[in-house]
Amino acid sequence: MDQLEEAKAQWSVFAGVPSQKDGFTELALASRRIQLNPGDSLVTQGDGSQSVYLLLEGSLKTVRYSKNGHEIWLASFGKGALIGEMSGLTGAPRSSTVIAVSQVVALAVDYSEFESAIHSAPGFGLRVSKLLAERVRNTSIQLEELATLQTSARLHSELFRLGELDATDEERATIANPPSVSELAVRIHAARESTSRAVSYLHKRGFLKKRDDGALDVISPQSLD
Repeated sequence: MDQLEEAKAQWSVFAGVPSQKDGFTELALASRRIQLNPGDSLVTQGDGSQSVYLLLEGSLKTVRYSKNGHEIWLASFGKGALIGEMSGLTGAPRSSTVIAVSQVVALAVDYSEFESAIHSAPGFGLRVSKLLAERVRNTSIQLEELATLQTSARLHSELFRLGELDATDEERATIANPPSVSELAVRIHAARESTSRAVSYLHKRGFLKKRDDGALDVISPQSLD
């Protein structure tokens, strides 16, 4: 299978319709195959580019950076994910940075060609609409969780208060001897199990970072304001 036919097949799999249908040839012709090494950026927060990407191999993570450069995790993506369509739809700069976690292979296409496929390829527009609806739903769930995860919010604030502020970075405090989960649970008046989950959640998001010497860096809860 040559690269054109492979690109047609990949876009058709994404849309869930046979590649023989009209509309995919133009999209495949406009697609560029790109490869990334772990740590490479696919898109960068604040950039004005409007390319759309279809992830063929590997995994990606989406992060945002505070004004002092602290990385906060937002989401992860695997094979078959569509990346970058929101900037194309809105015309706004990239709202986050997407980084390769592993070796990545993807198809890149300019948004104008992507938009043409939405209008011409059967099933393509519907698939994109469903994807956007799923993302809105997931965002709503995440916002609800953030609003109701009082344990995480209390824990985050308490840890930042416990730390010693960095003289060169107002967004970071360091706890030389971090308290145990049981101690933290008592401090924030929460069950140990929910406190443990909150610790894991904050580590995953990048708000907590353990140092090699056992100290704990805590990024300010207001770092992305």
